[in-house]
Amino acid sequence: MFQCPFCEKPINENATQCPHCGAPIKASTIPIQAKTETKSQGICPNCKSPVNKTDIICIYCGTNLLTGTKILPETPKEKKSLFPSINIKKKYFLYGVIIILLLIIVGIGIVYFTYDPISSAISLSRTNLLGAIDILQKYIAKNPQNNRAHLILGKLYLKNNQFDEALTEFEKVITENDNNTDVIWLALLASAKKNSKEKQLQYIKKLEQKYPDRNDLKLLTLLGEGNLPILNNDEYLLSLSKSSDVNKNSIVALLLSRGNYNEVLNLVNNIDISPQTALLLLIMSENMKDEQNKQKYLSIINNNIQELSDLGKSFVASLFLNSGDTNKTLQILQSLKSKERIPTSLNYLYALTLLNSGLTTEAIIELEKIKNSEGNYSHDATLDLALLYFQQDNVAKASELIQNIKNKGQPTPRSYLIEGRIALANNDMSYAQQCFANAIQKEPNYAPAYLENGLLYIQRGVLSEGLKHLKTYIQILKNTVPGYSTSEIEVLIEQIEQTLLNNPVPPQPNTAQKGL
Repeated sequence: MFQCPFCEKPINENATQCPHCGAPIKASTIPIQAKTETKSQGICPNCKSPVNKTDIICIYCGTNLLTGTKILPETPKEKKSLFPSINIKKKYFLYGVIIILLLIIVGIGIVYFTYDPISSAISLSRTNLLGAIDILQKYIAKNPQNNRAHLILGKLYLKNNQFDEALTEFEKVITENDNNTDVIWLALLASAKKNSKEKQLQYIKKLEQKYPDRNDLKLLTLLGEGNLPILNNDEYLLSLSKSSDVNKNSIVALLLSRGNYNEVLNLVNNIDISPQTALLLLIMSENMKDEQNKQKYLSIINNNIQELSDLGKSFVASLFLNSGDTNKTLQILQSLKSKERIPTSLNYLYALTLLNSGLTTEAIIELEKIKNSEGNYSHDATLDLALLYFQQDNVAKASELIQNIKNKGQPTPRSYLIEGRIALANNDMSYAQQCFANAIQKEPNYAPAYLENGLLYIQRGVLSEGLKHLKTYIQILKNTVPGYSTSEIEVLIEQIEQTLLNNPVPPQPNTAQKGL
């Protein structure tokens, strides 16, 4: 019989496991009769396994036999964090900062590799011409072989009236590519701007080589070389016009440049003229008060108006407006407004056309834009708006706009006139009379002020003074606008003169007309 070394209960000598505690039985199990001796050898106080007296640590459970305490296994060291002293919120914040910095670096890289100085200069030139020129100058210093950069820089110089510099850039492009006719035309323009006849002739000859069928270029070449006796010989020009080898439009232009309008009329009746030539004739007929031919040239231009420059189209639009054809005027101006940038003068002409077409709301929108632009037409647009609001019985708004004009120190005869009408609407006749007088003092030939002042004098019973102003009004109109109808005022003058003869109670005519 043996004793279990763990629970000290008796077990069979052949047992491999204690039936009491389930502990494994080793071959060296101590017999019961040797219990006292086993104990003297030593037993672990924790797992009850036999140990030698010289052992310090139990090899079965790791208990310290001297102290009786079990030695704990060493816990694995925690991995050090990248940010050991930073809490979760700060850690995510730093992660976010790192991501943002990476995005910025990527963005800078994209901009660096996709940046086009030429395109940037073109965009900047709309607002900062000198800045755009500076960008291209620095770019060309590093890339002198870039013809596109030279071309754009030349155009910017031309726009900035630096004609010598522009011509230098265009010549560099022409040297590299003599087939680029657009650059040759630009070089011709720059040489004309700087008044270099030698350079002009050089580029005209180049263009003549590119366009062998352009007889006008041949004619200009001959003129530049002094080989044709046509500068002072109109008869030779007219005889030359009969030749099929000469561009007749060029001859027409030469004749018109010397004022030979009658010779030109005989010439153009037998030839087809270009829209550009028709425009020259139209300008001349406008100066000559030739209404019959004016309409003929307008018809020619209207059928081919797309061949004219923007400036030519603007002039034709103003003529259509003066003739009362607002539909054609709107068609021309709307095609011009579709472009990216147009002069303020065209915007103002467009607003007046809308106004004359009865599109008052649209006209007010355009005039407000011009008024706020502080450009050359801001003053006129402000007065137009004041008159519009006055006609709509919005006297307060009209007064506000007139006060803005006065605050800027920019009174004009027209502003005084509108201010006087506003005063009449407010029944302040004395101040109205003063405003009309100020307008006349500012511009002695300002007809509308004489009309308003004359009518006001008559309303106040000062017939002789009113009659004097009305007669001056008619005389000014006859001298400046011969076709303007003054029949109503002339009838009123006759009535007043008859009244002064018969000396009855003076008539009371309507005042403060809202037209003119």
